[in-house]
Amino acid sequence: MTESGECGVIRARTEPQLRSGRASATGASGLEHLNGLAQGRGRCEVVGGSDRAVRKDGGVVRLTGHETFAVKVTGEQADGAFAFMDGLIEPDHGNVPHIHLKEDEAFYILSGEFEFINGNERILAGPGDFVYIPKGTRHGFRNSGSEPARLLVFYTPAGPESFFLAYGETERDPAPWPDEKFNEMVDILGAHNMVLLPGDHDWD
Repeated sequence: MTESGECGVIRARTEPQLRSGRASATGASGLEHLNGLAQGRGRCEVVGGSDRAVRKDGGVVRLTGHETFAVKVTGEQADGAFAFMDGLIEPDHGNVPHIHLKEDEAFYILSGEFEFINGNERILAGPGDFVYIPKGTRHGFRNSGSEPARLLVFYTPAGPESFFLAYGETERDPAPWPDEKFNEMVDILGAHNMVLLPGDHDWD
């Protein structure tokens, strides 16, 4: 069951025993799965030769700061309609608030707890919650827990995933990007319809 909460978020409501069962399916095992991808065991593979299905360990893994993303579906695969990524975020880290000029973005939380900036709202979201970000809305997220946390990311239409594919890193431990790195990225992000809009007290 679900219920509407703050604007842009749909809350999950489950019985405690169901919530416990889901944690075993999307918590530790999910983290092990994505860590495996980050260690190079992931692969781009379709199911049964179909170009419309991707295996659970499929995707192209890229690291951006303290984020590890498996890009599961690209605009090239979906005729530009959407893109889909699976992300593992280190504790007390996330992305810099920004806007997408042409794409809507949505998040589905698999494990852990996240804090979102969504326009003028601050939203706390946990497993089973869905957060929608309309294009042109200043937004950002961080893992507010003490363990790595996992979320799914959707873009429609596709486009931003190409930034991760082209400029994400492949062989290192998660580590923050320094300000100099972001300064170098301003024009590159602009070419992908993204504009960084950090604030002085975003996560206070």
